[in-house]
Amino acid sequence: MAKREKNTKQPTLSKVMSSLTASLRDCSKQISDRFTDLNVSSRTKLAKKLMVLADELLDVARRVDVVAQPKNLFSMADPRTVGAVVAHQLMKVDPIRLSDIQPFFGSGVYAIFYDGDHPVYQAISGTDCPIYVGKAGPENALASTPREQGKKLFGRIKEHRDKSIHRAVDLDISDFSCRYLVTQSGWEESAENRLIAEYRPVWVKEVGVCSGLGKHGDTARTELSEWDVLHAGRKWASGQTSLKGKTKEDVAKAIQNHFRLLIQRDGAARWREMLNKVWVKQQGVDVDGAP
Repeated sequence: MAKREKNTKQPTLSKVMSSLTASLRDCSKQISDRFTDLNVSSRTKLAKKLMVLADELLDVARRVDVVAQPKNLFSMADPRTVGAVVAHQLMKVDPIRLSDIQPFFGSGVYAIFYDGDHPVYQAISGTDCPIYVGKAGPENALASTPREQGKKLFGRIKEHRDKSIHRAVDLDISDFSCRYLVTQSGWEESAENRLIAEYRPVWVKEVGVCSGLGKHGDTARTELSEWDVLHAGRKWASGQTSLKGKTKEDVAKAIQNHFRLLIQRDGAARWREMLNKVWVKQQGVDVDGAP
């Protein structure tokens, strides 16, 4: 007698969905009832896992839906869009001499540019590539007007000008200019992130080349920064030493290597166009990239 074949028929998607729904609801209830017993670290890990699961389910739902999601979406609710728009608008603003900036209300973003003859900065001198970019948040996170935001953006720029650049013994304040843009409260961080990613300013700590231009002079950090190694002059840094033993030559070399790498990496053609044309040719590369 022939053996009866086992029923290997898969359950219908309707039954799969019913089972999944019941299981998720049960798990959701258990988590909701018990998560308060967890410590902070465990709750954080659990929340991350739940977010990953939610994203996976959302991805399945989008693929199942007969109506496709748009491939291109412009939404000011997306921080990346906000950052791109604000950064683009900032670079359209006419630059003003750093020494000429007067007090104003507002928070937002700024970019500082160099057009002098210091040999370390020839790659960016006279270009739209900033030496530094930054942000200043509002005094009140819910501020809706520049006056309510306070003079935060001006204060941050003034701090760079008066406490760092102006005091450097080998720099001239007249060689620096600035673009700044007051933004809606909360938009400044996204814009700063976009500016850093797009222009790789050499003195922004997150770029990973040098730091110290934005140092406030507090006691939280007592070693001599790269800025103070290369551009001496800040009195409160005079008693500090570089824990890594860095010299002026070390810092200068790091900066120059940073610029050279930009014209050699992926997207180098963009940098050859943006950086100082004379400097680019001095590196043995034409503006169009031909050796």
